[in-house]
Amino acid sequence: MATFEATLFWGFQVTPNADSHGITSANIDTVVADLDNQSPAVQRMFDTDSAPTDMAAKLGLQTDCAYQIVEQVGSPAKCSTVIWVSRRLSA
Repeated sequence: MATFEATLFWGFQVTPNADSHGITSANIDTVVADLDNQSPAVQRMFDTDSAPTDMAAKLGLQTDCAYQIVEQVGSPAKCSTVIWVSRRLSA
C-alpha cells in the first residue's frame, strides 16, 4: 500500500509543478524537445537521467511518467474542470 500511496503522491505533484513553469499538455513536446534550454527545475522534472526518473523506476513506473502525466492529464485547472463536468453529468 505504501508504494501505491507514494505513486499517487508523486503523480499529483507533477501537474502543479509543471503548471508553475507554464508547461501544459499543449506545449510539453516543445519543452522536452528543447530541454537543454529550460530552467534547471524543468530539466530535473523531465530529464531522462534525474531523481524523478529514479523515483519512477523505484515505484515501478515508466521513467517518462512525468511527461506522460502532463501530456495526458494537463494542468491542475484542466483536471478540476474534468472532475467538475463528470460530477455534473453523474448527478
